[in-house]
Amino acid sequence: MKKIIDFIDAENWYNENKENILLEHVSNDNKTSHYFEFDDVVDEVEQANQVLSDEGSAYCLINKKLYYIQIEVSVVPGYPTLFTPQAVYELEKGDQELEVFLAYHQQCEMVSTVGELKSTYPWINDYITKDDDDFYDDYF
Repeated sequence: MKKIIDFIDAENWYNENKENILLEHVSNDNKTSHYFEFDDVVDEVEQANQVLSDEGSAYCLINKKLYYIQIEVSVVPGYPTLFTPQAVYELEKGDQELEVFLAYHQQCEMVSTVGELKSTYPWINDYITKDDDDFYDDYF
């Protein structure tokens, strides 16, 4: 994974490429629950009586290249929750940050094998190192 954008420009890059965001993710503070899509996460966390982690992520696909955006999550009672991009990275084959993305898509596409996931998203082949991985069971 190589950093391509630092904090100063990360928010602008994120906003300019928002239509290409495939996934937004944040977990609770002890990483036992996972929430997706920042627009809904605050209500979901409150209903579940959970506390958000201060770290989140987003994944963006541009020209068949997958990018990981490191997100700072700021929760202050009585104020809107802030999701602030900190840095943008171009993902490379085997990067650990791919686990959430691949696990989520394996579940959403309701496929049981990585081979089936690759059939649905052929460009994913550029990022997977082993066909026998079960990202969903390994991560969630």
